[in-house]
Amino acid sequence: MREGRVRGQGRRSPIVIWMQRNKVALERGFAETAPSWEKLAAYLGDHGITDGDGKRPTATATRQAWYRARTAKPRSSASAAPRTSVQPVADGGTQQADGERFTFATLRNHTPAPGPEPAAPPAAPAKRDAEAEIRRLLGDKPRRGFRRPEQED
Repeated sequence: MREGRVRGQGRRSPIVIWMQRNKVALERGFAETAPSWEKLAAYLGDHGITDGDGKRPTATATRQAWYRARTAKPRSSASAAPRTSVQPVADGGTQQADGERFTFATLRNHTPAPGPEPAAPPAAPAKRDAEAEIRRLLGDKPRRGFRRPEQED
């Protein structure tokens, strides 16, 4: 099992496992100086710690593994809280098996604001006479057609 691939949901790479085991020492060292991910990756590779594919770790993979090792919850069945079943209730809340009821949170003495008014449909643009619009843009001068520009000597 240890030699198989460790990729996938809920699996941890050897780098993450090593970092979790040495988390206190790493945190102490990182508090003194910022981590050099390249050197730490080289150290892990030299000591046989590999990534999930069995390759030497890279600096990026080492940094990401440290993030996962820091934020991961411990995998101990003794520390896990007992699970209770939760049943949906008709009004949108939930009710636990022991009878305790949960609903959505609301503010006391709060009246929700009314919803937005429906927007009026946009007005249709007025149709314009194309010739009149062109005359207006040209300053009411009659159109003369195309003229060749006069050449200057």
